[in-house]
Formats: sequence, C-alpha cells, structure tokens
Amino acid sequence: MCQAAALRLNARRALISFFDHKSQYILAEATRSTCLQDGRSLEPNDDLWFGIACLSRQGSICAKVVEMPLMQEADKDVTVLIVNDLYNNEQYKGLDIVCKGSARFYAGVPITSPAGQVIGRRLS
Repeated sequence: MCQAAALRLNARRALISFFDHKSQYILAEATRSTCLQDGRSLEPNDDLWFGIACLSRQGSICAKVVEMPLMQEADKDVTVLIVNDLYNNEQYKGLDIVCKGSARFYAGVPITSPAGQVIGRRLS
C-alpha cells in the first residue's frame, strides 16, 4: 500500500502511521524503488528512513493532520495537508525530518473509521 501511494502520487516515499496519546507508530514505509521482497532500495538515496518505528507524537507533522478538523466535500469528511516545501515553511522547517533528513514535500490524510472517526485523534 505504501509503495502504491508513492508511485501513484509520484512521491519519493510514503508512510502509514498510527498514534496514541504520546507516540507515533510507523507501520509501513516504502519508496518508489523499494524491493517488496527483501526491502532493499533499487535507487540511490531511496534507503528506508524508519522501517517500523515508534516516534514522539509531539511536534510531528502527522500529528497535526490527525488533529485538523474534517471538512465536508461531496458527502464525505476529508482533510488533506499539503506542504510543498518543508524547508522554507516557518512551521515545519525546524523538524528533525527536515533538518537532518531530506524531506521537502509533505502530503497527509488522516485514516478514518467507517463511522467517520479519525484514528489517533485525541478525545476531548
């Protein structure tokens, strides 16, 4: 699914992650050139960054997406966050994934349950 997203969106990599109240759990990561049989990269600079990992939720871009309000569009609740240049974005340029990594573009969509609840959203 991750590699399909990277290919479909013409992105260098894709991640699927979930949250609890303090952590972000990366469940899947792939690049366009990740070999799905053994996980090795077939292109330079396409090595996996995280694999399966647990990161702090605090300050992550993905956590911001989960907390954004859903908007109505064509009878569906949707939310999309797109940042074309993380390096030049005041809100995100200080994040480790931008400073120490090579992330420049970000697009995030929350995963919702069939009842329309955002998975990982903090309950009030």
